Amino acid sequence: MSNIPKPNTPYRDLGLHLQLLRSKHNRTINEVCGAVEIDSKLLNKIESGVERPAEDLLEQLINHYQMEDQDALRLWSLAGYDTNDLLVENVDPLLTDIIPKNIVMLLALEQRTLYSDSLDIHYDANGLVLNFKQVAGQPQAMSVAKLGMSYEQANKVYETLHRVLLRHKYLNGPKALPRGDK
Repeated sequence: MSNIPKPNTPYRDLGLHLQLLRSKHNRTINEVCGAVEIDSKLLNKIESGVERPAEDLLEQLINHYQMEDQDALRLWSLAGYDTNDLLVENVDPLLTDIIPKNIVMLLALEQRTLYSDSLDIHYDANGLVLNFKQVAGQPQAMSVAKLGMSYEQANKVYETLHRVLLRHKYLNGPKALPRGDK
């Protein structure tokens, strides 16, 4: 775990909370940094309570830790961000015309399959970033997907890809009919 935030740091409670989340999920600083694509120095400052994460970074951390709504709201509040626009309270249906409502819309991630014919791999001490691109029919390669992962996760992906490719190579041949009794 990182250093315990000092009592006079502006985001002490936020830093402690993030450290506990990382510990609960058995993640190292480098694993989290690789997953959300930030420098370990920045995460150390945030977990030390010295610096507040930008809203988009806080959102990435919330998604990385797969936090429930109430816990995510608490984290937003600890970071000093306004949570009033995020809340939708249960209101008596008879009063809905009188009381203005805030609406929160969550959009699901796009689930379509994207194909690529080119791949750039960037790496550092935190992990890998795979940038899948399409070149066909275009003057310049265009990024279609970007994926970051730790080295541990990259090894698991490598092992899985290797198994799938071997299975495809050796088990997808022509099927023979079963032998008869003769």
